[in-house]
Amino acid sequence: MSRQSSCFLTRASELKNVELSLVIEVQPALSPDKLRIGVKAFKQKGLPERLTLNSAEVLRDADGLLRTKHKLSSADIPIVLVFVSLEGGDLLGKWFVRDFGNSFNDRMLLHRAMDARDQFKSSFFERPEQFEDRVLLLLTLIGLTALKYGKVQTDAPDILAISTVSHVYVVECTTGDINSRGKLQRLSDRTKQIREKLSNTSNPPVGVVPVIFTSLSREDTAMHWETAATFNIALVTRENIVNLLENMEANISPDQLYNGTLALVPSKKGDQKGEVR
Repeated sequence: MSRQSSCFLTRASELKNVELSLVIEVQPALSPDKLRIGVKAFKQKGLPERLTLNSAEVLRDADGLLRTKHKLSSADIPIVLVFVSLEGGDLLGKWFVRDFGNSFNDRMLLHRAMDARDQFKSSFFERPEQFEDRVLLLLTLIGLTALKYGKVQTDAPDILAISTVSHVYVVECTTGDINSRGKLQRLSDRTKQIREKLSNTSNPPVGVVPVIFTSLSREDTAMHWETAATFNIALVTRENIVNLLENMEANISPDQLYNGTLALVPSKKGDQKGEVR
């Protein structure tokens, strides 16, 4: 992206009382009539609504910021995805804008009562000693039922989670080397034991997948991709966690989450850089 075409959605942008208000920072040389603004509005029920805002209603204020407002068709829209592109089609950026008084699930409404400023997302990686607790809260907010065993039971995974359609996630959390002291082998062994025990219950899971949550970037885990691939372990790295944080209110279905997690198992021929969606 060239500096001339750089574009940012400011924190002053908001979705409130059915009205979408956008405040966009662009280079002074970029005229509002050269922009195209698309919106994908996610409804509580039904398919997303797509619309294009009228560029004639985008005005530049005294500070050089571009401003526009649009009334949405329904109050049943807790989140929208905004796309800003040039007239020729080049994408400048895309951002989620949330109605903090509305949500797809009751968990997020409860969470907003404690975190109106979205500090959970902005400070997620700041305190390594809290990483496991933050992962637990993240899994709960995206709709999983999660149990933490990290300091309660030494022969158990850090977290055991299950979706509403019986996808089971066996989770280990780390802020350091993902294979320290044979962590990947231990996670694989624990997953096999859990899979065997659950397969003999009256309601066996659809699938059981071992997962490493790490604060490291994907590239920083490269030395262990082959081992993770051998054990079919999904690597949820910093980039994937950021993506989950951005999509907490985007109504991720259990199947989307499960398939997205499986896509994060590295390939033996090279890493598959997927996303949990």
